[in-house]
Amino acid sequence: MNPQIETVIQFLKDRNFLIACETNGTQSYVDGIDWVTCSPKQDSKWMVHEDLVPKVSEYKYVVDSDFDFSILDRHDNDHVAKYLSPEFNDMNTNVNKIIEYIKGHPKWSLSLQTHKWIGIP
Repeated sequence: MNPQIETVIQFLKDRNFLIACETNGTQSYVDGIDWVTCSPKQDSKWMVHEDLVPKVSEYKYVVDSDFDFSILDRHDNDHVAKYLSPEFNDMNTNVNKIIEYIKGHPKWSLSLQTHKWIGIP
């Protein structure tokens, strides 16, 4: 989305940096990114841009009280890492929902938002 992104990527690549980015998935892929974490959001109707799909390295969803696990069915054949993270405000309930889901879908893993645990918004 930043008009300077290609310049920044080239600057970093010229210095042998690996580039990782986290995106909500609504924008297309930008060449030069080495690792893409896609964390689709409900407010964007769980959209993942079609150009981004083959470049995604991992998916990460935040599970809250309204989370519809059926949206995850679209990743059944994806061969990338898949993580479910409980929304922090109702941690116990959301962790339990995730654990029950993972029991039947072992390709998904539990991921905790460490920054929330240590008080970083």
